[in-house]
Amino acid sequence: MGGWNVDWYGGSGSYGDQTRPEPAHLEYHRGVLGTPYEGSQYVELDSDWGGPADSGNGEPAAVTIYQDIPTVSGHNYKLRFAFAPRPNTAADTNRLEVKWDGVVIWDSGNQGDANAGIDWQYKEFDVTATSDSTELRFTDLGTADSLGSFIDNITLNEIVCEGIPTDPLCNLWNEKDLTEGDLFWNLNDVKPGDWGRNVISMHVYDNDYWACMLSDKQDLENVIIDPEAEAGDVTDPQGELSKYVDVFIWKDLNKNGVYEPVGETSVHQNGFPDVLALNEPPSLPLVASTTYYYGVAWCVGTQTVDHSTGVITCDGAGNHNDAQTDTLTIDMKFYVEQSRNNASFSCQSLVTPTPF
Repeated sequence: MGGWNVDWYGGSGSYGDQTRPEPAHLEYHRGVLGTPYEGSQYVELDSDWGGPADSGNGEPAAVTIYQDIPTVSGHNYKLRFAFAPRPNTAADTNRLEVKWDGVVIWDSGNQGDANAGIDWQYKEFDVTATSDSTELRFTDLGTADSLGSFIDNITLNEIVCEGIPTDPLCNLWNEKDLTEGDLFWNLNDVKPGDWGRNVISMHVYDNDYWACMLSDKQDLENVIIDPEAEAGDVTDPQGELSKYVDVFIWKDLNKNGVYEPVGETSVHQNGFPDVLALNEPPSLPLVASTTYYYGVAWCVGTQTVDHSTGVITCDGAGNHNDAQTDTLTIDMKFYVEQSRNNASFSCQSLVTPTPF
């Protein structure tokens, strides 16, 4: 993405015998310190007053970059970018804040890098527009000393559902009784850091009810290759993939696949549950002929949910080699039972279903 506006961010207008120049400078690096994430150059957000001819540093040169992007209200977008702390710098020098429509969607926190070379982190976020113009902003919040916070390869793309032009979400099917072969996910290859979201709607008629979701997991080893054996995998035929899949489920009131803590309730977090109570006593029963929506976010790795902002992130760091050739199949059944005269109902009393 080009077309950035650049402003100095805080700091004094003078440093020693220097006066801060206007307009603010955006500092590009090419062929120094390490390899860009993409292309031939990257940006340092703790910039420089004097430019490449000035060998000094230490001046308060942090900048914020931003642009107003034409968007469609209610449509979803995918934001991607690469961030890295500057090599051989302390943690308080590198801190990146990202805002979408004035709301913080990611804060790197203070991150140091004591090594040579650039250690890029690639980030992805789903964001939703609320108007026909949305501000996207990146700001260096580290110590303003002309060093820190690298960024590269910023992209923003609308999430388009081919064949469903009136719906910002991709519909897998219309309302129906699910049968074998109806798949919420069908992924041929997943790697640490991969993630996704679905919205599941539930339609029950005639009687108010309690509701449960039951899952039958099948972890298959398939074959043990050298990296798996070196990681200590000796459990053939039992696979390990399920232990690396984090799941977060919430009541998605506006069915947009975005967790909004104000008004929306968390149902489950971490791992894929064998038995999950979507609604049971002492809660009030679900109302017949009312459609309920549940958001499901999954992550291969460690999924973190901020219950104040609703931001969901996926971290694929760590050794997952013992699951390299594994496959995971999860059969899901949704069970409902009339709530009238059934005040002692419990989902845990149900038997986990056999595979379809």
